Amino acid sequence: MDFFVETLKNASLHIHAVWLAIAYIAVILAMAVDFIAGLKKAKQAGKVTTSRALKMTTE
Repeated sequence: MDFFVETLKNASLHIHAVWLAIAYIAVILAMAVDFIAGLKKAKQAGKVTTSRALKMTTE
């Protein structure tokens, strides 16, 4: 019986870890899409999109 309980606990932890990884990846992908869309919008507006100009946006 203890083996069965331990197996269920471990399976539950694995399932939660998978869902957490999926959520983490979804957030990273959303950030990337937002960044790319921002770059495209800046280029259309004629703003500079160099590395130095992007660093200045965080200051």
